[in-house]
Amino acid sequence: MRVISDLIFVTVISIVLYAFISIALKDWRNKKEKREVERDGVEVLGKITRSYTRSGGTSGVINVIIDFSYSAENGQVFKGKKEIAIKDICIDKYRVGEKLALRYARNDPSKVTHITDNPFC
Repeated sequence: MRVISDLIFVTVISIVLYAFISIALKDWRNKKEKREVERDGVEVLGKITRSYTRSGGTSGVINVIIDFSYSAENGQVFKGKKEIAIKDICIDKYRVGEKLALRYARNDPSKVTHITDNPFC
């Protein structure tokens, strides 16, 4: 009986550690990509092609999921998708057809970040 409880304990700990390490690695990769884009990026205006929201609870914050397109310096058109947390009063800036300030990596235009001029929107 002791062996089974030890096995269950080790399995649960392994699953928790795996989840924690996976999340930490994904976060590290995302931050590295964002630093690369900010360091050697090209600013461009994109266009929102689809926008939908999901509630952020009662905090006055909305999670906006946007699909967008933009053209790189070489004329190639790219599409992207981002989820952005914004104040609910800023929702009009994220409607379909609105322009969106973006920065993409010069050496890989598919890597893109959203540029905001107002940290509260």
